Amino acid sequence: MEQLNTQEAKKELKPKTLRELIQELINSNQFKYGSSIPINTLLNSLSIYPLTEHDAEGMSYKDMNERWKSDELEELNAANILRTLLLNEGKHFEKKSGNYRVCLPSENVTIADRFQKSAQRKIAKSRKLLLRTPKEFLGEINEISSKLLLLEKAAKKDEIH
Repeated sequence: MEQLNTQEAKKELKPKTLRELIQELINSNQFKYGSSIPINTLLNSLSIYPLTEHDAEGMSYKDMNERWKSDELEELNAANILRTLLLNEGKHFEKKSGNYRVCLPSENVTIADRFQKSAQRKIAKSRKLLLRTPKEFLGEINEISSKLLLLEKAAKKDEIH
């Protein structure tokens, strides 16, 4: 019995991964449609502590710059994980003026339309690039044509739904 308690205590002492912290946040119902959370509040709840002026005192410019880049990458990583998990729940997660927010369901159609238009532009660029690439670098022409056809079919299918 005592050994079991020791194992449980070790689990509690083990730091949680970013994904575990994010899942806990999602489970806590803080990400309802229309909800907004200040960036620093979100980061602190995920155990991400960006560089403050106080922390920067005495640091070289190079060290501060490296830390800012590192902090920015940590925030982007956390936001992307959150964005993906919330997207699976039909929620779009965006950053606006010092806050992250979950868009309202009424905004989702406009956002989805923007995604589809972006995808269509990228497919058109892909098509143009492949059609204008010298044939000797393309490999099998049928393979390229098939890829383009599949991309276009997927885009049209998404357009209809």
